[in-house]
Amino acid sequence: MHRNSLPLMQRCFKVVYSAILVFIIFSNLADVSYALSTIRPVSQNESRFFESIIKIHTGEYAENGFYIKIFERGGGDPAYNGTSVFLTIMFEEQARTWNLGLNVRKIRKIDFKPGNTIFLSVDEDRVDKSGKATLENFTYTVHFDIIHHILQETVSIDTDTPLRSKAKN
Repeated sequence: MHRNSLPLMQRCFKVVYSAILVFIIFSNLADVSYALSTIRPVSQNESRFFESIIKIHTGEYAENGFYIKIFERGGGDPAYNGTSVFLTIMFEEQARTWNLGLNVRKIRKIDFKPGNTIFLSVDEDRVDKSGKATLENFTYTVHFDIIHHILQETVSIDTDTPLRSKAKN
């Protein structure tokens, strides 16, 4: 290597190194200024909703671009079911949330199936004829529709029991 090229390489290295340090310092200063800004809490109604969320399940239909969130939200009698189930579907620039009207103990399993269908396997407390509480497993089938790239306002819920309902957003 030529004798004069080594100091030139060292100078280039120092310049690049200094530039990286300046970038890191200013990046950290930007983070500090953000951290020092005042962030206010959400409203009391929003806070109550989020405070009561027990669990969030997510899934997607990658081939169709749907992104789905299912929320388990507490608030009922914890000794007897007490978990409400909410569904959010996001598609393209649209998003809708439904209270499915289900009162369960917990969600055991979620299967996202073709045909805009979601299977919810849940545990529910039931009272038998003698008045004794029993834990039973039920499967709810949730159907949603997208017509001409528009997420529809209603979802339907079918179950393996006689209960039938329709949730409206």
